[in-house]
Amino acid sequence: MQTLTAAGELKHGPFALLGVDTLVVAVVANDDRYEAMLNGIREIKARKSPVIVICAQENVADLDQIADIVIETPCENPIFSPFCNCLVVQLLSYYSAREKGCSIDYPRNLAKSVTVE
Repeated sequence: MQTLTAAGELKHGPFALLGVDTLVVAVVANDDRYEAMLNGIREIKARKSPVIVICAQENVADLDQIADIVIETPCENPIFSPFCNCLVVQLLSYYSAREKGCSIDYPRNLAKSVTVE
């Protein structure tokens, strides 16, 4: 089962899904929600879920203390961090699917939006 949720929405149900077998990928931006994200990750870890954090290089020291794996992005300007984070998430998805043996080029249940005649 997969769930994608914003940090503020964790207390509205997704906490019930957390356990030792539930991997959580947290994208931590360097903005006004930074402290809230740290608190959310601490609460996730309290429920024994493994956490992978994607963050800017300047935040690695804070997050290395609470996350299982920290993936740092090279973006120094916060305005570009969504682009860097998106690339990291896509690569993480690609290599995870490949490691699991999933069909990367032809995923099931994918409807093509462009039809070639």
